[in-house]
Amino acid sequence: MKKLIFTLILSISGLSCLAQPEVVLGDPFKSSGLDNIYDFDAQICTAAPKGYEAFYISHYGRHGSR
Repeated sequence: MKKLIFTLILSISGLSCLAQPEVVLGDPFKSSGLDNIYDFDAQICTAAPKGYEAFYISHYGRHGSR
């Protein structure tokens, strides 16, 4: 009985690999699961309002309390 259940679970989980082959063939990086590269879309920055100057703050901090 355990072998039958194991075989059924294994075959059903194998079917999930066939779910979207065109997506994986179109972009092989999507087949890597959680280890894929983040998509970066360069955005056009809005100009600073009149009388203000844009600046950059680099902050290395933690979230939460101690």
